[in-house]
Amino acid sequence: MRQHPVFFLARPDRSYKLTNHKNVTQLASIKNWLWLATVTLTPRLTGSFGMKSHIILFPFLSITAFSISASAQAVRLTFDPNQIDYGAFETTVAEIELTLERTGGSIASNDFAELDGIASDNYSIGGTSVTPHSPIGFSILTSGGAAKIDGTALDVGGGGIDSGESITFVFDTSIVISEFDFADIGASEFASVTIAGSTQTFGNSIGDSHSGNFSLNQGQALEFGFAAANGADYDVQGFTFTIVPEPQTYALLAGSIALAFAMLRRRK
Repeated sequence: MRQHPVFFLARPDRSYKLTNHKNVTQLASIKNWLWLATVTLTPRLTGSFGMKSHIILFPFLSITAFSISASAQAVRLTFDPNQIDYGAFETTVAEIELTLERTGGSIASNDFAELDGIASDNYSIGGTSVTPHSPIGFSILTSGGAAKIDGTALDVGGGGIDSGESITFVFDTSIVISEFDFADIGASEFASVTIAGSTQTFGNSIGDSHSGNFSLNQGQALEFGFAAANGADYDVQGFTFTIVPEPQTYALLAGSIALAFAMLRRRK
């Protein structure tokens, strides 16, 4: 009888086994994992493979494993000069400072100090810890006044984001935002945030920190504005996002698996 390939996906806390080659399409939905892929032939029956029934094809899948692990990268942008992570940091395992560049001029201290007093600028994030996604570009545009970086973080003109004021971010890559960090949202007050055209309101919480999963595709707008009802004059201290892998990542995964199957068939 013909023996079918078995795929093992190993993770520190659990492992999964796909015992039929028809299930290999399930792999396309697996993302944001640091994993090790092993292809093997199950020795359920003695066949023509003999002692070579166990074949490990690390070379073909190791590059795919790297791509998937890279897709889990989280980046935090902090606009509060009083915080130690003021600037841009990669935060997946430990906080690693990233390199900031801006088209409007140089950056003296690798942070957002130069954003103070201007209405728009374009930034890029670089560094080996965000490879292969580097550089990540984004624009910042204010409405109702110039950006203000002060002791309570980022707002428009000082004193918080008021009625008729907003701060808009647009990224050149797709991201998923996992946390917003605000300042000065009082009791029964709300911050208004429009994410890809969908408006969310965030009220007072411990530390003014709000977690979730908010998708923002490449070129879509993230706008911090003033809530129509019970709006808070708040500041944006920072937000954290995960980089969404590009379609090429999954194409590489599919190609690696197809190559593995081709080599297995040649050994029959």
